[in-house]
Amino acid sequence: MLTGLRKQVVIDNIIPDLELLASAFNTDILPLFKNYKGTCLYFEYSELPEMQEDMTEMVAWVKPSIETGLISRNEGRVFMNLPMSDDSSMNEITVNADILTLDQALDDFPTVDGSPI
Repeated sequence: MLTGLRKQVVIDNIIPDLELLASAFNTDILPLFKNYKGTCLYFEYSELPEMQEDMTEMVAWVKPSIETGLISRNEGRVFMNLPMSDDSSMNEITVNADILTLDQALDDFPTVDGSPI
């Protein structure tokens, strides 16, 4: 509960103040310095502890989404703020049983005398 309140304070108070500061700095101060032409001040709020996603909640959503074939493993890594894997199989949508791609699962559908069961 306290974390939620702290996050709300950041959203309601700190971020608007920093946006005001950045706007004033970028329009009124930086143009006075020729070496800083074309640059701007930018605040990255997602790095604040109060703005971090609850990893337990993220895993509780991402893991079943991967296992049921809703998202690929690389998409799950993106949601968890992890780097994407270079392994092309990480981009495949898979099903939970035997970690098959959807195409493989459909190709391996059981048949009797050439007809699906």
